[in-house]
Amino acid sequence: MVPAAAEDYIAFTLEMSKLEREEASEELEKGSDLPLPVEDESSINRCSYGLCDLIFAFLHECRITEEEFNVESAFKIDMHSDTLSSFATYETLDAAIVASFRRCLVCADCRNFKLAVKVLDNLKSVVHIGREAILGCLIRLWKVFDGAGIYGRLNRLYVNDYYRWIKSLEY
Repeated sequence: MVPAAAEDYIAFTLEMSKLEREEASEELEKGSDLPLPVEDESSINRCSYGLCDLIFAFLHECRITEEEFNVESAFKIDMHSDTLSSFATYETLDAAIVASFRRCLVCADCRNFKLAVKVLDNLKSVVHIGREAILGCLIRLWKVFDGAGIYGRLNRLYVNDYYRWIKSLEY
């Protein structure tokens, strides 16, 4: 049985050991000498909305697998995130959330609107907790993709830069 509280589903972001965070952080920052191209407000907004889409897909997979990732987890996260699977960008947060809901209801193993609403609540909780929770999600996501063959490329395309960007922000 799955616990009802949203905090139970984001607790994993805060439970990582300091050593585990440092090791992942070193890997995420390797080869990141290029400057981040996020300068103007519209770029920041598009990056933020893409990050919400990506974390929504990750949290959906956390809900489905109860944080026991399997060999299909990278594929499913990629499939549920419009940002990853089709390089989509969003002009509004509403567009990102609607796209996430659509993919959740069309592509998922478990097509359930109530589940999508719970995942949205989890996303709100992660954003509310702040930078540490977002970085924790990105570290876990990086680990899922790193052990999944071709999906490791998504780390270099998205996750590493999102990690560096969030880490550079003053919260």
